[in-house]
Amino acid sequence: MERKWKAIAGEVPRKRLELGFEKAEHMGKVSVGEDCVFFPKLLGAVEYLPFDSIQRAYRREEDCSSIMGCCRQSFAVHSLIFILPDGRQKKLEVERREEAKRVLELLQQRAPQIPIGFVKEEQ
Repeated sequence: MERKWKAIAGEVPRKRLELGFEKAEHMGKVSVGEDCVFFPKLLGAVEYLPFDSIQRAYRREEDCSSIMGCCRQSFAVHSLIFILPDGRQKKLEVERREEAKRVLELLQQRAPQIPIGFVKEEQ
């Protein structure tokens, strides 16, 4: 099946995307290559974000609770947030905290110029 590539920000040649995706470390809903972060979607589509289009990246953990029958259930939602050059955010929910941490570790190793971690905005 041929993949359909969709840029979130920045463009990368198709051949480089294909090679990068094949060599990437795949972790659930996200894959980290040598110069891009990939977000595989349904039916062969893959969104990608080149490292040079990431201004900052961080992990967010939100506590959620729900009522199931007579019980109250609490759980955490783990997300990766990527800040883009135009100020937009790309949010990606991941299944486990360890998965999010591993993505940020790889990003820091492969693109040390990208700041990792949340910074409170000045008003």
